[in-house]
Amino acid sequence: MLLFFEFIPPTLFLILYFVSVIIGLIGLSVGKSIVEGDNSPQLKIPNLSNTHQQTGTFSLIAYMMRGTSGVSEVLLLGLIQKGYLQRNTNDDSILEQAPQYPDIKLLTTHELQIFDCFTHPLTIKEAFDMSILKNAIQEAGVHYEKQLIDAGLILPEKTYKVFKNIAKGVFVSLLIIGISRIYWALSLGYTNIGFIVLIAAFCLISFPTAFSILFKRITKKGKNYLNDLKIAFSSLKSKVSTEYSNAQIQGIPSEYLPLVSVFGLSVLAENEEYKRLSTDSGTSCSSGFDSGGSDGGGSDSGSSGGDGGSGCGGGSCGGGCGGGD
Repeated sequence: MLLFFEFIPPTLFLILYFVSVIIGLIGLSVGKSIVEGDNSPQLKIPNLSNTHQQTGTFSLIAYMMRGTSGVSEVLLLGLIQKGYLQRNTNDDSILEQAPQYPDIKLLTTHELQIFDCFTHPLTIKEAFDMSILKNAIQEAGVHYEKQLIDAGLILPEKTYKVFKNIAKGVFVSLLIIGISRIYWALSLGYTNIGFIVLIAAFCLISFPTAFSILFKRITKKGKNYLNDLKIAFSSLKSKVSTEYSNAQIQGIPSEYLPLVSVFGLSVLAENEEYKRLSTDSGTSCSSGFDSGGSDGGGSDSGSSGGDGGSGCGGGSCGGGCGGGD
């Protein structure tokens, strides 16, 4: 390889080196587009009628947006909205089972697992802490991740790892070529190699950075769907601090569930009645498929909570699948 450098002038080498980075990124992009297939949006935007009957849909959206923490936000808010949970009348930082709640047979498996975690009252922070709801939330994450893959909104984890491994191979190749070129120049007594080092460093830094930004498990179809959701529900955000400012916690407006699924509990911060749900929840540590979070919001889950038993366990906050290693 060192003899090969004798036939390539420094300027031409830098051009070829930079072009190699661009070609590598374009090649990965084309490959990802081929694997994704049809990118035309096919999913319908959920309507705002009977939102309490669409908890599963909004949980799926929340998982795509913010990973497992998004699921916990929607499922807990849904249980409050349906009248199964409520804030303590004397201490609004406490969530507890309602004295008289509807038939638990109406709950989904994941909702029932979370509901069973409230055999004793929990603070809002405890309720949204993944260490309390780990098993139930992780099992839900596995379920929702499969749905997202089947809908073509995200890539299967194995497929995404193939792209990551290819990218690592390209990066290592560029690193070896760059170091070899610098070593060759130094071995011949060249000392004016600062520009070569600078350009090589720029290319080596820009490649993994560009990959982490451009290549995530979310597909183009998934991105289009997320954008459609944000546009469809953004007009409701202004109502949080106006129309619904006097609402009671037991009568959470139906529009809150889709709002929280898309924008998170932070959307409630402008509302005095619900501000504490936002400030005390502490669920911002998880990230979704369109961010730079870590792999495996639900794919690497441990034990499940079972069909109706308590799904409460220990653990830490788990994210969605993004572009990290």
